[in-house]
Amino acid sequence: MRNFKLKIVALLFAIGFWFFVLSQQKFLLTMEVPLVVSRVPEVLAIVSTPPKMISIQVSGYVLDLLRVRADKDGISVVVNAQDVEQGWTHFTISQENFYAPDHPNVQYVEGDRIRSLDVEFDTKVVRKIPVRLQADFECASGYTFVETPKISPQEIEVSGARATLMALEYLYTKTSNHKDLTKNSKFDLEIQSDSLPAYVQLKDSIVQVELFVQEIATKTFEKVPVHLIGVYDKTKYSLEPAFAEVEIVGGKEVLKEIRFEELDLFIEFSRFAIENTESLPASVRFSKNIKGLQIRPENFSLLERKDSLAVQGESVSEAP
Repeated sequence: MRNFKLKIVALLFAIGFWFFVLSQQKFLLTMEVPLVVSRVPEVLAIVSTPPKMISIQVSGYVLDLLRVRADKDGISVVVNAQDVEQGWTHFTISQENFYAPDHPNVQYVEGDRIRSLDVEFDTKVVRKIPVRLQADFECASGYTFVETPKISPQEIEVSGARATLMALEYLYTKTSNHKDLTKNSKFDLEIQSDSLPAYVQLKDSIVQVELFVQEIATKTFEKVPVHLIGVYDKTKYSLEPAFAEVEIVGGKEVLKEIRFEELDLFIEFSRFAIENTESLPASVRFSKNIKGLQIRPENFSLLERKDSLAVQGESVSEAP
């Protein structure tokens, strides 16, 4: 038992001595660290897309290297762009670019090959870019949208290199789904920034979308006049029937505001000859946002009077 304890002590001593010897030697470590382009002049912006991460080699004692490897935020390669001009600039990466303030004993190793970086700079500009929705909105059964979605702001101020922003046509929101809507609603949507070119800055990263929802209802108007429009002899031609029944489907509150006078039904006189037909459906001009509209009857005939009271050759132009 005594010899066994001595063997354990000897083993622990050997391991400790091995760690001591190991800790006194320097080793090399290859690691990926962030690349930061700093101090870019206010009038310039980056056009090209430098890598976000760069592979470097560092040297140091074992414990220092273990600490460096665990420090994800305190290690980087920083390129000083203070004196750059418009166009391409060549940077050489060395110990001066190695940023590790909490690890003074760790050094950047250049090796046999000098690492370098080429970055293009252009004039910095500011533009307002329109926003497009990537979200899906659905009403619950028995409800409908009564207006198009309102986006605020409709445009977002973006800054970056001129060449980059000139190619940027729209900004898009992140995809999302909103279902079973039964009332007016507002949603905050994030701008899809992952797909934007590097070094493009947004003034706003969120837009608000307002939706207008109402319960579906039906409203019917009877004896709505159907106008025959165009150049024709009004004493000779007329429509049969001259009136229609109009059924409108839409938001309940929207339908309450619709007046009889707003319904404008018409048929162009020339269409009968152009389409070589005796009956046509009526067209409608209507400013309200509705879900559907049905006109009864579906078709109207052109009636030509044969009596002696018709004044031949007289023509007028009726406005709709």
